[in-house]
Amino acid sequence: MGCITGCEVKLDIVPEARPIKQKLRPVAIHLQESVKRELEKQVDEDILEKVDSLMGPTPWILNLVVVPKGDKKQDTKSSPDQFDNRLTCDARPMNKALRRTRHPTKSSEDLIYLVCAEGIKPTDDKCQALREATTPSNVKELRSLLNVILSNSRFIRDTCSTTEMGF
Repeated sequence: MGCITGCEVKLDIVPEARPIKQKLRPVAIHLQESVKRELEKQVDEDILEKVDSLMGPTPWILNLVVVPKGDKKQDTKSSPDQFDNRLTCDARPMNKALRRTRHPTKSSEDLIYLVCAEGIKPTDDKCQALREATTPSNVKELRSLLNVILSNSRFIRDTCSTTEMGF
């Protein structure tokens, strides 16, 4: 799991929003050990951070939601704590309090296309790569080139007749 370091994130919260402290939902007994292990793992990996009373009161308290991953182990002799769990929280109340930040731009670049005032067009990098493409020397290279051409076919005149020999 990747972590962003060296920057501070400030959430834009609606001023009239009141922090929510959800009531505790107990974890099912048969999942408690595996949930404990997963929480410890996420603390060790710096995904989660332990909160203690020295840090002061926590204004937002959201319930832990445990979602079992897949089926429990098929071996009936295995202990009930052998579940893998996905841990999340019920963030709906918090999401309602966040102001959506918009970042208007003149254009935004996808992996393949540039979206701008004139519409959608291929990026300069993609056009240059197609112009400078070498002749494929094997089937794998041919397929790769054809995929690039077909993904940009809306911008290439007579794509079918141009690529006919490749098929």
